[in-house]
Amino acid sequence: MMECLGSAPAASTATVLENRQVGPGCYRMCLENDYIARCTLPGQFVHVRIPGSSLDPLLRRPFSVCLVEPSNGAFLVLYQVVGRGTKMLSALRPGDRLDVLGPLGRGFEMPRAGAGGGGDDGSGGDGGNSIGRGSGAVRVALVAGGLGIAPLIMLSHALFRSGVGFVFVVGARSGELLAGLDLLPRAPGRDAVLSGRSASPEPAGPEIVQGAHVPPNGCDTATDDAGPRYEVHVVTEDGSMGRRGLVTDALRDVLRGGDIACAYACGPAGMLREVARMGETFRVPVQVSLEERMACGLGACLGCAVKAREATARSGRTAYLRVCADGPVFWVEEVDLDGIG
Repeated sequence: MMECLGSAPAASTATVLENRQVGPGCYRMCLENDYIARCTLPGQFVHVRIPGSSLDPLLRRPFSVCLVEPSNGAFLVLYQVVGRGTKMLSALRPGDRLDVLGPLGRGFEMPRAGAGGGGDDGSGGDGGNSIGRGSGAVRVALVAGGLGIAPLIMLSHALFRSGVGFVFVVGARSGELLAGLDLLPRAPGRDAVLSGRSASPEPAGPEIVQGAHVPPNGCDTATDDAGPRYEVHVVTEDGSMGRRGLVTDALRDVLRGGDIACAYACGPAGMLREVARMGETFRVPVQVSLEERMACGLGACLGCAVKAREATARSGRTAYLRVCADGPVFWVEEVDLDGIG
């Protein structure tokens, strides 16, 4: 059995187990590749070559790994059809094979259940990047805009297995554009999270509200024998599901509670900038997962470079950071969010 190497292996093959539409232009693809399923960490991604008889489209497409099922060698990605390449992906059927490189990139820095450390101002002992404050239990916020939910779903499972409580705030323009709520941790004995396999589900998690059953106020709490483990807040701009407004409106209310040790965010650039601003206001460390066009995916071509924050450059690192290799996850203190999007 191949061990996780700590760096990306050569391009390998993944077999399509399922590829189905789950919303307007939104697809959920389940693939089989044992190495990726066992070795991917929350926040990492795969680089997929579009199948065809020619090199057109030439460039691979990066997709966050949404969920893994190591026991069956399966992993899941969510993607939106936005051009010819993703349109070609949407036509794939079970049994088709893809050239896939991964897992790639730097993932999320995980908190510890009940972790202490850090000062009362939440700055921690490493210049603002400690997760956990004081001696209380860790509770974190996950903030997703649209398909930015994809890497945060895998993070939510890792947090649940680690016993870390969290608040998941997810938003979209309308309810039909929400995807992935049914992939959050669920109770044992339910159907497998990754379809296309007769697999056991992810380790024990609570049953969570499905997208079609979000309560009118857009908030639900999932519990187990130990009590509440996580909350889900759903926000849509048109009010067609959950609370009407922006995802950052709901996040502001969550942060006002004063018990959030760290926030993780993925979504449009404008949303990430506002989450970073709120983190500064409420003294909550923030990690963001960036979405950028990539060529090589390995940090060699510099095609996905983003400007570093001035303080990062002064610390001896380069003035530009590679999303594929230095990220895609960054602390907001590292990268100039005004320069993206």
